[in-house]
Amino acid sequence: MLDLPAIKKRCEAATDGPWLAVPLQELAVAGNFMVTWRVIASTKQGVMKQIRQEADAEFAAHARSDLPAALEALEEAQGRCKLLEKGIRFLLMRIERVESERDGAIRHERVFREQLTILGESE
Repeated sequence: MLDLPAIKKRCEAATDGPWLAVPLQELAVAGNFMVTWRVIASTKQGVMKQIRQEADAEFAAHARSDLPAALEALEEAQGRCKLLEKGIRFLLMRIERVESERDGAIRHERVFREQLTILGESE
């Protein structure tokens, strides 16, 4: 289940972005090349600062599960929207058909009344 209030709270508590991942340290250990990374934020003043707040750590730690859950919920909502749009199109076509039938009935009623008037005058 997607806990939107908790996700929103984490987003609002985190440092404004955009955030960037930049290499911090490159190591060669036992023939393996490894890079450690740090996350920095580009603030409104254009200053880059390292992310160090607990709220930022919470945001980053939950991002791996929050984003996939949000994407899944979005896909489900888009699927429901497509079904609703299909239903709306069907109902609009049905309304057009009913309105056309109504208009035809009104025309027939007019003709019938005119014929009754003519018959009433001929008596």
